[in-house]
Amino acid sequence: MFRIKSVTYVLAAILMMLPSKAWALPLHRIGLNLNTNLPKKVAVVNKTLSAEEAAHSIANNARFVAQHTHTIGWCYMSVKRALKPLGIKLMGAAAWMAGDQLQNDPRFEMASIDDLQPGDILVHGASGAHPFGHIAVYLGNATEASDHVQQLIDGSAYGGTTVYRVKSPITFAVAAFRSHRQRACAARRISVRYRVST
Repeated sequence: MFRIKSVTYVLAAILMMLPSKAWALPLHRIGLNLNTNLPKKVAVVNKTLSAEEAAHSIANNARFVAQHTHTIGWCYMSVKRALKPLGIKLMGAAAWMAGDQLQNDPRFEMASIDDLQPGDILVHGASGAHPFGHIAVYLGNATEASDHVQQLIDGSAYGGTTVYRVKSPITFAVAAFRSHRQRACAARRISVRYRVST
């Protein structure tokens, strides 16, 4: 079941992310290596989103991942997955570890928890009751997305809450496909890759 969901998530993400006239896919979804595996007729281009567009994309990605993951206890993995298409890579096993990484990322700035905007990333610190902390993306209307969509939680049970907001344009690499056939081949490669790796 998990393998089927993984494949469905990836293929659905392709359809969501690709405009009809721009055959583009985030490189990490295709499993392409820029030095060896990239087909000759596929161009690598940089796509740039404004801070507002990036925040909107983060919120949409997070909602999509949360709705299709729908678990408990995998908040960090889910938020990582939502951010990765934009070239935002978080490391580590515990959600609280994202705090220092986002704080040191020049594309983000700290924001007030009293002025949340869609796309803001909330990082809750570790506590005795929650040793891994918690991370989620604010969706608006007092809701958040992590590994499921829920009402915005009260961070008082955690070791403090910090909010991070996109402050500058985000640029990431995409592969520009020139035909339906190239896109279909990439989709098949993704499907096979996810069946093998999950």
